[in-house]
Amino acid sequence: MKTLENQTAIVTGASRGYGKGIAQALTDAGAKVWITGRNAETLENAAREIGATPFVADVNDGAAWDRLIAEVTGAQGRLDILINNAGEGVSIAPLTDQSDEAIVLPSDWFDRTAVICDASPDVHDNPNFRCETNPYFVESF
Repeated sequence: MKTLENQTAIVTGASRGYGKGIAQALTDAGAKVWITGRNAETLENAAREIGATPFVADVNDGAAWDRLIAEVTGAQGRLDILINNAGEGVSIAPLTDQSDEAIVLPSDWFDRTAVICDASPDVHDNPNFRCETNPYFVESF
């Protein structure tokens, strides 16, 4: 049995990069994974490659979140893991090579993330629900 068998996950910003890698790790561990992104073609290619379900959405669009949560919980009956990977285009470089402006999050970032983590009362009925806002937090499965 895989460690995340029967678990349902959403990974935002998962058409490439860290998000795609996180989604791949989750699918490899047995989770049923939905991935989001803004570019339909890139997202669909990534989903096909890693065995996930694509959902075109912008994290700033509240209505898209409502549709996503409804689709996931409607299909799976639960949401166990939410990885908020999508975000501002930051540079991945040594800290000493970045300016303060390059690494400071927008003032409303935590407010938007809190709304995403509180996406639906239904998900909080699941005692195993986890919402991660930092992709580096994801454990090895």
